Amino acid sequence: MISLGQAIRRHRETTRREREFARAFRSASGSDMRTELEHLANYSDLR
Repeated sequence: MISLGQAIRRHRETTRREREFARAFRSASGSDMRTELEHLANYSDLR
């Protein structure tokens, strides 16, 4: 069983990552979509 602190930290990491993805998708709508998606793919691979 994981501790509450670990669970909170993991949840916070996930929400931060989702915010970054959402921001990238919002900016992608006004710019070159493919470049943004490639950036997202590279970002995901690093994790």
